[in-house]
Amino acid sequence: MNDRFKFSSKKMSAVLSISLAVILAVTVTVLTVALALQSAPEPTPLPDDTPSDQQTPTPIPDDENNANNKEDEPKDPPIEKPDDENGKNDQETVVPVPDKPVWTTPVEGYLFKGHSDEELVYSLTLGDYRTHSGIDVSAEAGSEVKCCLDGTVEGVFYDPMMGYCVSVAHEGGMVSCYKNLGENIPESVKEGAKIKSGEVIGYVGESAMVEFSDEAHLHFEILVNDVAMDPLDYISYAENPDAPENE
Repeated sequence: MNDRFKFSSKKMSAVLSISLAVILAVTVTVLTVALALQSAPEPTPLPDDTPSDQQTPTPIPDDENNANNKEDEPKDPPIEKPDDENGKNDQETVVPVPDKPVWTTPVEGYLFKGHSDEELVYSLTLGDYRTHSGIDVSAEAGSEVKCCLDGTVEGVFYDPMMGYCVSVAHEGGMVSCYKNLGENIPESVKEGAKIKSGEVIGYVGESAMVEFSDEAHLHFEILVNDVAMDPLDYISYAENPDAPENE
């Protein structure tokens, strides 16, 4: 009985010794780790410009966000305009610019009697004062008389008072009249014929009965919508420098 108790005591002593050794080893290990952690150097902080996965991202302004979003958005395909809107139509209609009227003085000469629709002018042939619906241009008998403007021959006729006459219709309701002509009117000058500015329509004559006392001349009139106008508003003539009133 006593021997068994002795044996048990020895065993207990051995267990206690081992336990104390384990506790001591654990304690030493814990203290060693703690001292190592205390003596370890602190980590150096990263500079601001050093890339880091943990850096706070810089917020992007809304304007830039919108611009980036607009770039990412799908773009509508460009709308193609018809060729005529792009100015590439080879068959583009060109509006012609009307030619500027070309005026020709009907005859070479000097003005000796002007237009007068209000002030009375003395008629040497009739011996009285009356209005003068056109102008009289002094020129030698047989001188060429030319059409003053492009037009259409309206009439070729003989007037008992004004002699042989030719009238030409022009654009805008205008009519030019050439009176006191000779009887040798060109055959091409007939009613309805097209005539150009500067084309000969007759020759200076002395066929006007109401002006036969005057020197050879062309009596020239312009009417617009049947109203007599002053031909000098459209063409110009100088007065005869050798006339008595100009000396």
